Amino acid sequence: MLKKLQIEKLGIFPLLLIFIFIGFSRVYAEAEKKIDYPTVEYQPIKRDPFHSPLDILDKEVMPEPAETEITLPQMSLQGWTWGYEPRAIINNQVVKKGDKISGAEVLEIRKEGVILIYQGKVFTIRPKK
Repeated sequence: MLKKLQIEKLGIFPLLLIFIFIGFSRVYAEAEKKIDYPTVEYQPIKRDPFHSPLDILDKEVMPEPAETEITLPQMSLQGWTWGYEPRAIINNQVVKKGDKISGAEVLEIRKEGVILIYQGKVFTIRPKK
């Protein structure tokens, strides 16, 4: 009789908790079955991470074609400025690193001169003395 009173005293609340727990465990198990993770196949890297991307400018890596002679268009370095970003005056145009002038790209501006790349070949123009 005592046990019956204790069960009646608890009421329906423990049964609800059990049904809720069973229901959530089934939903969770179904959701876990439905997950399909994609597989990723990695390709081996063909480049050496310890070499600079500018190594392609080396003559050993990128040889010049023997039959064609590449010449830089007529350019004269008239001056350069040093500040936040170095700039050079070439053919009456102010240029900075990355700019293009007459088809040549400015790679670097130094005190010795301006380094340009034109049709895959590196040139240095210096001020006239």
